[in-house]
Amino acid sequence: MKKILLSLALVLASCLCANAQFEQGKKYIGASLSNIDWSYSKARDCHFGINLNGGYFLDNEFLVRADLGYNHENSVNAFSAMAGARYYFERNGIFIGAGGELQWRDHFGRKNHGKTLLYTPVELGYAFFINRHVTVEPSAYYKICYNEFKDHCEIGFKIGFGVYF
Repeated sequence: MKKILLSLALVLASCLCANAQFEQGKKYIGASLSNIDWSYSKARDCHFGINLNGGYFLDNEFLVRADLGYNHENSVNAFSAMAGARYYFERNGIFIGAGGELQWRDHFGRKNHGKTLLYTPVELGYAFFINRHVTVEPSAYYKICYNEFKDHCEIGFKIGFGVYF
């Protein structure tokens, strides 16, 4: 019986800690790594991405954010800037996000090497609190690509770390 009560108390305490972090006026900074993904284009030999992001809660459970990123794919380097929002459901850590991303791609050794792509990324994830402020945030994403490069759409997974203060 003691173990059950202790388990319930821990679950309640973690919910209360998470509850306080998704309030209006709180700030967020984070970083993520994406290296497991698929695309509708040709197979990739080497692919990874790193993103740095920050945000601000305009309202309870509603975060506006900005991201800067770097992606490497085969012989292509890409730099990106994104603006978007996240909504945290019921203050339990589950979130859905969307935004707009502009990506500049550089192809090494090619004559016409620069491309600019426009994406609409959508993600679904979970903010797992390690302590009152630090989270591990696994998520799945889908990036819809526009322009004439529709074969650059991506589905993937990423793991992030965040700090809420």
